[in-house]
Amino acid sequence: MDRLRYLLVLAACLAVTLPLEAGLGARVYRRPRRLLTTLAPVVALFVLWDLAATARGHWWFSPASPPARPCSASPSRSGSSSSSSPSAPCSPSKSSAAARPPWARPPPPPPSAPRSLTRPAGAVGEYTVAAVAACLAVVGLELGVWRTGLLRSGRYWGTLAISLLFMVPVDGWLTRADATVVHYAPDAITGLRVPWDIPVEDYAFGYALITLTLLLWVRAGRGAADA
Repeated sequence: MDRLRYLLVLAACLAVTLPLEAGLGARVYRRPRRLLTTLAPVVALFVLWDLAATARGHWWFSPASPPARPCSASPSRSGSSSSSSPSAPCSPSKSSAAARPPWARPPPPPPSAPRSLTRPAGAVGEYTVAAVAACLAVVGLELGVWRTGLLRSGRYWGTLAISLLFMVPVDGWLTRADATVVHYAPDAITGLRVPWDIPVEDYAFGYALITLTLLLWVRAGRGAADA
C-alpha cells in the first residue's frame, strides 16, 4: 500500500506541472523531443539512486506485517506436525527473507540487534555522502565542463524556489512521524530534519536532480538551435 501511495504522489507531482505549463507559458510539453532528451538521463539516475539506496538499506517503505502463523500448523518432512507450541509463531527463514525484493523486506533490526543503526563518533552516513557528492558533481559539471551560465540566472533560482514549494509538503507527508511512508536508516543520514521530519539529505538530492534537469534542458535547446 505504501509503495502505491508513493507512486500516486509522484503522479500527482507530474499532474501539478500542467497548470504551470499553461500559466507560465513554459511550452515544455510542446517540445517532446527536447523533453525526452532532458528527462531520460535524469530518470535513469533517479532509478539507479533509489535502487542503490534500497539495496544498501538507506531507506525503505512500511510493509504490512503478515499475520503470524503457528509453527504447529507446518508439517514436517515426514508429514507429521511440528512439536512446537501452537502459540509460537513461525519466523521467516533467512533464505525466504533474502529472496524478497529490497522494498518488500522488513525494516532494519532495532539498535539491540547485531547491526548498529547509530554511526560511530565522527562517521558520516552513506546517504549523506551520496547526497553531497551528487550536488558537487552537478555544480562541478556546470562550472568546469558545460558552462551554460544557468547558475547565474534569476529564472534558475526562481525555478528552485517553486520546486521547493512543492517538495516540502510532499516530502513532509512521506516522512511524517505519525504515519511514515518512507523510513530512513538512522546510520545513513545526519538525523537533521527540517521542517517536520524531512531529512536534510533530501534537499541535496532534490537540488542535484533539479539542477541537472535544467542544465540538460538548456543544453538540449542549444543543440536544437545549432542543428
